Amino acid sequence: MTNVRFLDYSTPEIGLIEDSDDMGLDNDSNGKEYFVEKAKKTFGISDPDSDDIFQIERISIATVAKNPTSKLFNGIENILQDISEVS
Repeated sequence: MTNVRFLDYSTPEIGLIEDSDDMGLDNDSNGKEYFVEKAKKTFGISDPDSDDIFQIERISIATVAKNPTSKLFNGIENILQDISEVS
């Protein structure tokens, strides 16, 4: 139990969405549908595949990573610091 760390989100997708400027979480408990819908809009397609969705997630990660106040990336950094201090 002392070696397990968790982020403050139920899924990584939720963390990405919360750090982005676009809060589209209305009825999406795990953040998956958000990225499906964003892929549909971005690529102008009705049925995006996993590669399309992954590309949108990569864009979101790159955008959030540039934000110095990102809760998601600061949370990851804190976990890594905790782990390195324990080792």
